[in-house]
Amino acid sequence: MMSDHDGDSTDRGPGPDKGRMVPDGYAYMWNVIAYDSSVDSVVIMFVDAEGVFDGYMLGMDEADEEVDFSIMKPLPESYIDSDSAMVIASEMGGDRFLDYYSSKEGREYSEWEVELYALHEYWAFPEQSSSDVPMMWVVRYHGISKDREGWTEMAEYSIYMDIATGDTLFTEWHYPEEESYEPEGILFSEAVGMAQSMLDSMDIGATILGGQTFYGMGSDEDDYKDEDDHKDEDRLFFGDMNRGPSLVMSDHDGDSTDRGPGPENVALDGYAYLWNIYAYESNLDSIIAMEVGIEGVMKYYLMGEEDMEGGVDFSIMKPLPEDFIDSDQVFTMLVDYGVSNMESLVSMLTSEIPENLQVDVSIGVKIMHDYWNLPFDILPDLIPVTWNMFAHAVAFDSMGTVMMQDSLSAFMNAENGELIYSNKALTSLEEESLIPEKTVLNQNYPNPFNPSTKITFELSIPQYVQLDVYNTLGQKVLTLVNDSMESGYHSINLDATRLSSGVYLYRLIAGNTVFTKKMTLIK
Repeated sequence: MMSDHDGDSTDRGPGPDKGRMVPDGYAYMWNVIAYDSSVDSVVIMFVDAEGVFDGYMLGMDEADEEVDFSIMKPLPESYIDSDSAMVIASEMGGDRFLDYYSSKEGREYSEWEVELYALHEYWAFPEQSSSDVPMMWVVRYHGISKDREGWTEMAEYSIYMDIATGDTLFTEWHYPEEESYEPEGILFSEAVGMAQSMLDSMDIGATILGGQTFYGMGSDEDDYKDEDDHKDEDRLFFGDMNRGPSLVMSDHDGDSTDRGPGPENVALDGYAYLWNIYAYESNLDSIIAMEVGIEGVMKYYLMGEEDMEGGVDFSIMKPLPEDFIDSDQVFTMLVDYGVSNMESLVSMLTSEIPENLQVDVSIGVKIMHDYWNLPFDILPDLIPVTWNMFAHAVAFDSMGTVMMQDSLSAFMNAENGELIYSNKALTSLEEESLIPEKTVLNQNYPNPFNPSTKITFELSIPQYVQLDVYNTLGQKVLTLVNDSMESGYHSINLDATRLSSGVYLYRLIAGNTVFTKKMTLIK
């Protein structure tokens, strides 16, 4: 009997063949079972390519079912081997089962497992005498998938065949009752309610501005912040989001992300075990930062403007609107932009990273009047409260040296879900074919930057484009584009390794239109 064969699953790692590994009857480990009539017990041996490496005895009273070892038929001298059994099972519907549970079309995740037994399972034939039931191969397929509305579908498909002839005895389907997905943690709105209750109980008239949480895989929590020092947290909240691996959090590993091994099973559903909720106290001109979990507010502390980087003015920050899109709805909307789970996020960030490098990814969501980070040259009053989904991927070699990194940031209007800005081409699946109404040059992101940044622009019609970089003396230092380009969204990477620190201008000439914006390089 084959035991746990974890390789026969869709969890096969990145690559075009992911999830299409087909079980072929070979296994790294088998459980081989023998019966000792003198003690009426089964000897179970663990066997791999090197031989038997472990074993134990199992009495009849310890069996999972009421199995009578003494009437079980032994393995015949002549039988079809496991590879032939899997070929037969594939033709008897196994391939169709695997195809269905390998496909992720319209689903958040889908996976399968296969179990293979060579055993006299006479109890599967309750209406026949055990002596009439042959020794058989049993191939049992298990599948599970979850759609984007949270419903889980499970199925089992078993094929019983005569081990000597390969003849199919019968097949059996089993559909466990579908279960609604039960998220773990709390929504942002629930965390806000708990924070407001604490403020009311303490008679503090602070105004809630918003909050954030993190989903991470990689570094330890201590790399992110010290229990008694919140400066790193403050910088992440109020500063640049293009961070290195030291800010990969792991204290939220269970925030509705613990779906088994592999990034493809990390569901981003808007629930979290911990939220940071921020409120502004005008009398103190300070922020009250509250850590809120499923039991309520766990701790809180004050942050003054002098604790922040970037010159954030608390007094002009807009409060959290009365009606806002909740955190679960944010991720539902992001599904339309190709960010349904950690797998799709990792794919967006690591599409050009070689497979031999190890990758750490951190992700967070924040709802705030984040006027200092939205890369537009407009007044803060014109910037709405936004949901910001931000992520950072770092690739490093076996020695721990960072070789590549990339970031993703998307801003959505917190009241209506409109995508305001993204530093990558996030395009709604329903709007992929739409052409921009006008030509636009966006602010580079990140800004300030070191040593690289991305410049994005949109073309309403195909046209000849020139994109140049100038220093403050008006001297051209780089030409990034000088070619005809199609209409649509375009992203250009600027590598400023050879440039010195300072302010630069980048100018886009598209047809008869000229756009110019400033950016800052800090080394």
